[in-house]
Amino acid sequence: MKTRKRSERDQDEVEREYPRLKFLRQREAFLANKEERQRRRREEYAAMVARQELEDLALEPILRAMAAPERTSVSSAEATVALHQPQVGETREKRCVVCMKDFVAGGDKLRMMPCSHSFHQTCIFDWLYVSLHCPICRFAMPPSDEQRALEERLARAGDASPEHAVVD
Repeated sequence: MKTRKRSERDQDEVEREYPRLKFLRQREAFLANKEERQRRRREEYAAMVARQELEDLALEPILRAMAAPERTSVSSAEATVALHQPQVGETREKRCVVCMKDFVAGGDKLRMMPCSHSFHQTCIFDWLYVSLHCPICRFAMPPSDEQRALEERLARAGDASPEHAVVD
């Protein structure tokens, strides 16, 4: 304890004799704190950027869907309505993979895709409104006339773009 008091007294005495030394010590402490603050700011900034990138990734599909042109059903209405209507018990599946609910005998209307996968009628109709493919095996239903026309227009527009141009 005495040595500590003595060293503090000695330090105070030295700083009185050499005022510049006191300034240099204060400056050193300030710079050390400044470096620590800068390091913390860099870490906080990196975390903020990472959070923003994650939010952007989560929003990307939503924004892309909002930017897509409004469309009618993707799959052909004729093909969708013509799907086989099995009874509960005639299907391989015991539940609809779209809504994850069990099929109820006598109460549920079912539809069977050409690939033999069955779903609740409303579930598969809603699914085929936005997708051409079976939710289980990705079997493709025939596209609607509007979807076919859109795909043809997009293909023609893509062929006319500079990246597809032939250079001699």
